[in-house]
Parts: sequence; C-alpha cells; structure tokens
Amino acid sequence: MINFQLMIAVADLLNIDSLAELKAILDDELFQITRLFADQLMDEVDKLQRVIDQGDMVGINRQAHSLKGSSANMGATALAAAALKIEKAALAKDHVLIAETMSFLPELADQTLSAMKASGYLRDA
Repeated sequence: MINFQLMIAVADLLNIDSLAELKAILDDELFQITRLFADQLMDEVDKLQRVIDQGDMVGINRQAHSLKGSSANMGATALAAAALKIEKAALAKDHVLIAETMSFLPELADQTLSAMKASGYLRDA
C-alpha cells in the first residue's frame, strides 16, 4: 500500500541529469548497473535495519554510508540524503533521528525504484 503523504515527484527522488550523463557514457550498460542497484537495494535497507536493531552505532554509520554512496552513484538523491541523515545521526548517537528516518526509508527506496522505472533508467529483470 502506498502512503500518499510520501509520494514524491521524480525530480525530487532522482537526479535525472546524472542518470542521463551516465546513459550517454555507458549506453545500455547502464541498465545492467541500475538493475544490480535495484536487486541489492532492499537487502541494503534490511542490513541497515538489522544493525539499528542491534544498536550498533559503528555498524549503522558504515551501512548508512554504503547506502548513501550507492544511491548517490545512481542519482537517487533523496535516498542518498536520507542515508546521510542516518549516517550523521549514528555519529551523534541520535537514536530518535535514526528511528524517524528509518521509518520512511523502505518506502522511499520503493518510490526511488519506481521513479527509475518511470523515467526509463530501470528495466524489469
């Protein structure tokens, strides 16, 4: 079920210019890379939730950093920003901010993948 309060415009989820630039450089190889990103994204979100559940601030920081990097590389700007927020919160040991941000991260990940499909940068497997 979609939470319409979290519906975000494609332009707010993705840096389309970055994706277009990658497409110009990589051509159809980009679709293999975006498919790999899509296939691994929910696992990355699940790993982040597991280290949060364990209260492992170093692990949270590392996992959020990894998610931030992979998201930024794919032009997933909103997802990268949320991961950065968790990364910084882990350094500050801010459990409340981590929980607040994590509460919408899985849906944000889903919306990001939907936006990638809608904009033509992610093909079905």
